[in-house]
Amino acid sequence: MTRLFPRSSKSLILVLLFSASALFAQKSAYQVVRCGALSRSASVSHIFVDSDNVKWVSSSAGLYRVMACDLGAVVALGTTEQSALQFAGGNFDMRWTPDVLQMVLGVSPTVTAAYYDSDRDWLWLGTQENGLFQLSTKPTLKLLAKFNASNTKLKTNTITTIFRERSGRYWIGTDEGMLVGTPDRWKVELEGYDVQRVRQLGTDIYVLADGEFWLAQNGQRWQPINIKEKALEGEAEDFDLDQEGNLWILSRIVSRYSLLSDDYEVFSGAEYFTSEYGMCIAADAEGAIWIGTDDKGVYLISKTSALLVNCTVEQEVSCNGKGDDAVLRVNVSGGTPPYRYTWSDARMQGATPQNVEIGAYTVTVTDATGKSKQGKVAVEDKRLTITAEQRKIESAIGAKDGSAE
Repeated sequence: MTRLFPRSSKSLILVLLFSASALFAQKSAYQVVRCGALSRSASVSHIFVDSDNVKWVSSSAGLYRVMACDLGAVVALGTTEQSALQFAGGNFDMRWTPDVLQMVLGVSPTVTAAYYDSDRDWLWLGTQENGLFQLSTKPTLKLLAKFNASNTKLKTNTITTIFRERSGRYWIGTDEGMLVGTPDRWKVELEGYDVQRVRQLGTDIYVLADGEFWLAQNGQRWQPINIKEKALEGEAEDFDLDQEGNLWILSRIVSRYSLLSDDYEVFSGAEYFTSEYGMCIAADAEGAIWIGTDDKGVYLISKTSALLVNCTVEQEVSCNGKGDDAVLRVNVSGGTPPYRYTWSDARMQGATPQNVEIGAYTVTVTDATGKSKQGKVAVEDKRLTITAEQRKIESAIGAKDGSAE
């Protein structure tokens, strides 16, 4: 019998196998948290991270500014107002109303993508059926140009995303390819592909189209990026790149994919990412990953060493009390203990303040190195209130024929 390995090699192979098992069993350097900055059942369609590291989240519950996992504020919009931040590519809170847009454009389009170029005061709007519009905003909205299948090399009038690279070129995604260039000089790339997302790392451009990944080195030389099948579940929906050069892929799971080593790490139900309906993903300036879902609001994936603050109501106000006996709890992970807690109400102290009144509160947690994060929590009045309205007055004292409801 021919041996594939000599006996002396078997022990070495077993050692290597056990070492590999131990390596893969190592605890992840990341943690997954479901956020409470907005409704946990909201459908999230777009997340943009601005230069101040504030997350702008567009959802079925409204447009939110999110400062931390449990700290967010709704952005007030007029009854019919729309913001560029509600659409694919949206990067600035530039607003309009459908009525004004119709007057300016001469049509009433379904907006699908937006981008505001503050350097040139150009507002770009992509639509479902009318192609791409270029507008100026000062002093009022003014149409500068329109680009569609009739006057460009576009094969379709359905715009899926808009991206501007640092050199000033635009990448206009459609469901039949991509328009790349400037208003006076366009070229078509990835013809026939449904373009989902465009990102930039250094001078390189990364594109997700029809579930496939592409790299345009220096924005010019195209090559496919082959992703291992086990790093995906279903087709890729979105992606972003962190500052370390990791590719974060959103499919029915989330994967951190190293472009240098081809290694990957998966986050799914076992790691507390329990939604299979991811919609969008964004990496912030601290390397934290924000995921918007169609069914479970927002998730955050961050390094276990990162300071993370989560506030909860441990005990609601009692039904027969004065509304001042709630108990809060602040759960802190990461950072370097001990932690210092500073509440918006100076009467509250520590991680488990007692006798808390009905209202909204903010806590700032600072670790031993001076790093700080904020959390927010609200104590609601859930006491049962009964009201009665007299419907019929008693006809005589003691008649007992009155009624109320």
